[in-house]
Amino acid sequence: MAKLNMLFSSWEKQTRSEGDHAGEPLVWLLEHEYTDASLSYAALKGHDQQVGAYMREVCAKYGFYFYLATVKRVVCASLDADEDGEGYGSHEIIEEISKKLNLKRVVDLDGTEVGEDIGIKEEIFIQEEPFDGMSADDEEVEYTGNEGVTATLFYERTVSNI
Repeated sequence: MAKLNMLFSSWEKQTRSEGDHAGEPLVWLLEHEYTDASLSYAALKGHDQQVGAYMREVCAKYGFYFYLATVKRVVCASLDADEDGEGYGSHEIIEEISKKLNLKRVVDLDGTEVGEDIGIKEEIFIQEEPFDGMSADDEEVEYTGNEGVTATLFYERTVSNI
């Protein structure tokens, strides 16, 4: 809590004096996934509940808004084919060609929707490389012979945002 107070105090001073981050959310990837129906402060569990309690307290203290959201990440990537050349068995990403992130559904702490389909940048995540090592929820793979294997990877996760 002491570290959060120091961090939020610094952010509050920056926004007041320079307008830095004004209107720009900061996002924290939660550990658990929540359905749209269960997306609320009361439904948080485990470590997310503890993080939520600290965030709620420090946001109130420094005048920040605290929301929960479902983030949707879509990545178009070239994949490494498996050893027999039959497609995408290894699913190892060689290169990300493009990516798009948006806050699909944003709710206040009571679960009331306050926004949807808000485009964001990965740079606003508080964690570094938040999607590293994470498996996609769904994918569409195309094997195009000599051109290699391309895929569209879909991720959907729950975040808290301020």
